[in-house]
Amino acid sequence: MSNTNLKQIDFLVLAVLRKGPLHGYGIVRQLDALTDGAVQLRPGDVYRVLYRMEKARLLQEAGEGSTESGRRTNYAITDAGRQMLASQAEILASVAAGVLAAEGTDNV
Repeated sequence: MSNTNLKQIDFLVLAVLRKGPLHGYGIVRQLDALTDGAVQLRPGDVYRVLYRMEKARLLQEAGEGSTESGRRTNYAITDAGRQMLASQAEILASVAAGVLAAEGTDNV
């Protein structure tokens, strides 16, 4: 997956996990906060995303934690995930700068 562009949801999940491990529902809540509600992922769908990303070695299980509702598996970004996130962020920043420049906007 190293030579591939990330899906938007993968990029956002990695962006959330760069701050530290979270369980699936925590990821859903942080995605909502990060995007001001623009990207909403149902709790059931997050696990398909996490499984695919774990298989691609972009994240890994980081142990279990306990909450009031029971035990939850936490996930953490891997070194490969951090590298992919940084690479994709650079690409997106460059594209955004080009779009804004074309529109005559100085703010990036």
